[in-house]
Amino acid sequence: MDWNIIWQAVSGVGTLLAVITALSIVKYENHLNNKKKIKIRWRLGYLHLTRKPLDKYGEDNLFDHLALFITNTGNRVIFITSITFENENGTFFTYVKKDELNTPRKLDVEECLTLHIPADEFCKECYSRIDRGLCNANESITIVVTDTVGEEYRHKIENNISFYTEHYLSLKNK
Repeated sequence: MDWNIIWQAVSGVGTLLAVITALSIVKYENHLNNKKKIKIRWRLGYLHLTRKPLDKYGEDNLFDHLALFITNTGNRVIFITSITFENENGTFFTYVKKDELNTPRKLDVEECLTLHIPADEFCKECYSRIDRGLCNANESITIVVTDTVGEEYRHKIENNISFYTEHYLSLKNK
């Protein structure tokens, strides 16, 4: 029996296994690192420093604008083509402002896009949709951000349509 041939065969099998392991690790890491991911946040904003938001029993709890924060938390550059608001029946409101969102809007890695939507516009749209019978007051609103590939990123807003309608009516009565 020639031990030289056996050791060469064992060495060849070991080398083959090492190469396969190294290639699979590289492929797995590339799969993990090459992700597109967006974080969407929605906040009520108060532009006037003198106005302080009060609780629901206070005199004044009016917000001036709605802030939409879109952050690229993935490892790839994303190009945003549209931002829409949907209720359960489909597209509710499309946000298009040429000065703030030039489509497609490039969003680099870890970059945050902040958009301020005037509260009166958004709340008026909510009121008009209910008034025309296109939606119910208790329906929820979902923000949908679409990229150039057609992938949609969704975020459900905590407040339903009636919250924004009530705000519009309180603005209208002031």
